[in-house]
Amino acid sequence: MKVGLYSVNDKAMFDALNQTKVTHEDIKSLFFKRGIIISKDTKRKALALDFSKNYHGYYDFEYLSEILGSVGRREKVSLNIVNTNIDTNALEATVKSICEDLQKDGDVTNLTFTEKGFEVSIKYVKLDFKMSEFRQSSSREAKIQIEINETGEYITRFPQNAKAREFNDRLVEKIKEDNKDDPASLEEISLESVKDPVERSRFFKELIVSMPKYKCVDVSDVYVTHPILEARKSSEKDADEDTDDDSVIDTGYHISKASLKGRGVLESPELEELLNKGFYISKIIWCSIVDGFKDSDKYEFEAQFVDSDNCKLFSYLVRGLYKYKKINEFTNRQNVVKDKENVLLWSIEKTAREIANKIISSHTLEVVTE
Repeated sequence: MKVGLYSVNDKAMFDALNQTKVTHEDIKSLFFKRGIIISKDTKRKALALDFSKNYHGYYDFEYLSEILGSVGRREKVSLNIVNTNIDTNALEATVKSICEDLQKDGDVTNLTFTEKGFEVSIKYVKLDFKMSEFRQSSSREAKIQIEINETGEYITRFPQNAKAREFNDRLVEKIKEDNKDDPASLEEISLESVKDPVERSRFFKELIVSMPKYKCVDVSDVYVTHPILEARKSSEKDADEDTDDDSVIDTGYHISKASLKGRGVLESPELEELLNKGFYISKIIWCSIVDGFKDSDKYEFEAQFVDSDNCKLFSYLVRGLYKYKKINEFTNRQNVVKDKENVLLWSIEKTAREIANKIISSHTLEVVTE
């Protein structure tokens, strides 16, 4: 994988060796590679100070980076519909071509066949120079599923990150490049065209109660957004820069985003007050049980628009399940088995797509009528 090289200084090496993640065995290994045997009784700081004075190579940096490197959390899933007229064989050739291009850029790719299509695995290194020297790089893997649904559409499912979105963009570009007559495009679950905050909130309110066979029992987190206030704040800031500071007094509050947590958040007066002021829901976390089963396990879901101002980049996640013990008592949250998780993800995306299309259609009809 393509990785930027970084030469750490003595201070960074000393700080790294004093991290609790670096065990005595790790330090022992570093010294042993230099032909030095250390004692268990030697203090960590003394060892770190001594080692940091030595010359360091790339493999020292790589060794410690693997120990201290940041670990990526489970990423939410997103869905895109690839509108194209090409057949499966042509799509396979296009995907292979993109994988070859990514490999030239330093990524490691792998293409496997599934019952419904393909799965592309992209292993890459994410760099974040805001982190400390040994945590600036982290190894990531993006898995993109390309399937053909029951209506013959090509569906891509992918983690909501820049690498996966890059793959989707390249896919459409490559199809257009290889097939000049094919007006290929990506269609996503989005409410960008719907500006009404009530309709945007309606999307999430309907989503949590519309999943087939599941009944929502609680909403624990709601995130709301008011991008108009954010835009107003930015414009006022620009205006202030052109005005004498002594002549401007801003006594107002500019809240563009807010988060509410607890039990029964959706029915809280605080949320109602924010929604009445033009805020709309952009992210929600809720729990559901299997409808009709008194001893059902409780499943926790999350859905959001990553680009909350424009209600784009819809992503979703099965956070886990709480196993039923007795009435009103459940275990701590645990992971859902993969097959069950896939079924639940499919249910979320299908429900979300239907609701978004319904809202967009009704909004379009209203505009045309007016």
